[in-house]
Amino acid sequence: MRVIAAAIKFNGVVFTGDRHGHIIKYMVQIGVLKDMKRDKILDKHQGFIDEKGEFWDRDESRRIAIVAQQVWHDHGVLYSEDLW
Repeated sequence: MRVIAAAIKFNGVVFTGDRHGHIIKYMVQIGVLKDMKRDKILDKHQGFIDEKGEFWDRDESRRIAIVAQQVWHDHGVLYSEDLW
């Protein structure tokens, strides 16, 4: 199993992209969020998807990425910058 994209799970819908900030901008553009400052995306909403499209939170994704040897340093929190 490998992590393949950043993701945000919000109201049961998973949005994906290369960076969490880009996903939030897209969510504002399509009207899911009103604006980037007032509508906060909580840490629990942010994570990654694997190659099967399954959403994992940041902690679960960090463990997946370590096992898959996608990251070399464990910072305790996985960021998309750690992967690509």
